[in-house]
Amino acid sequence: MLLINPYSFALGSSSSTSMSSSSTSSSSTSLSSYSVSSSSSASDSSSSSSTSLSSSSSFSLSSSSTSSSLSNSSSSSAYYDWDTSDATVLQYKFEDYNGALSAVNNTGISATDGDLYIGASTAPTDQAGGRTGKIESAFEYVRANSTSVNTNQTMQSTFRDEFSVSCWVKPNDGHSIQTDSICGVTHVSDRFGVRINSGKIYVQYWANTGAYALTNDAVFPDGATAWTHIVVNVSHTDISIFVDKENQEIDPGYDPDMSTVDMAQWTGTYDLRVGADTTTGGALTFFSDALQDDFRIHNRVLTQTEINGINNNGFGTQAQKGYTSSSSSSQSSSSSSSSSSSSSSLSSSSSSSLS
Repeated sequence: MLLINPYSFALGSSSSTSMSSSSTSSSSTSLSSYSVSSSSSASDSSSSSSTSLSSSSSFSLSSSSTSSSLSNSSSSSAYYDWDTSDATVLQYKFEDYNGALSAVNNTGISATDGDLYIGASTAPTDQAGGRTGKIESAFEYVRANSTSVNTNQTMQSTFRDEFSVSCWVKPNDGHSIQTDSICGVTHVSDRFGVRINSGKIYVQYWANTGAYALTNDAVFPDGATAWTHIVVNVSHTDISIFVDKENQEIDPGYDPDMSTVDMAQWTGTYDLRVGADTTTGGALTFFSDALQDDFRIHNRVLTQTEINGINNNGFGTQAQKGYTSSSSSSQSSSSSSSSSSSSSSLSSSSSSSLS
């Protein structure tokens, strides 16, 4: 597992009286304006006769209150750019297979593990993970063997409100003539599914009424494919599909509008399947022929920052929170100016007396 940590940088200087420099605590650079002042006086006195010329000058450059700073937002171990740990209902890393016929749920919200299946039977040990994944190991779904993972969860409470699905997937054939299910469940009038159809991502959600979305462009090439990060957000507004962090345009022939769908009406009682789907009668269908890694379900939609964090610049991560990587880190800048304590000045005075 490779997680790119962010970095921060800053340049600062301050100078006063004959140009001295030091690093400031706020890591900033500043330049203040200067002012020129002069005064002269002449007096005539009979008691003494003298001519004098005196001058003084000073120049200062200070950053005590004038600053311009540029810093990365992640500068403290107590602050996280993204954090999904409070929303992750299920996460399969597919790397901790220990001989049991189960997919370990690596999250604290739900302790329920999934069961590995071939058709209606639990899967043999040689298919319970151990394949080279995007992040360490992965699980291989084999259509010919009707391989799937039963989550042992209906996801009722999750699917009755906004939620999201995230995973890395690598189909054996990007344009297979058969549908590859990433995950899905159908029960009477309730159904949710994420599938690969001819290289495109298809999503459906239905709770008495529903919405459908299909990416306008193919996500996978015809034939061999590479690991691809898929995120699906199902909100009260619409269904959105992200591929490798990018929000995809939806085929205009499909309607992703969720504004008229009452998600609270979801009453399905069949368990969600990963790598397959179910029919209204409970039979399994749409078996996948693909590798899958880091499968997650969250009980809210993911923000763009969280999607970027999980994607980790294409390297992936199994973490549920962390720093945004350097190429997508947010930056903030601020500038302020004050003339009371930050200034450069040049002054001269001369006096002459003649008696």
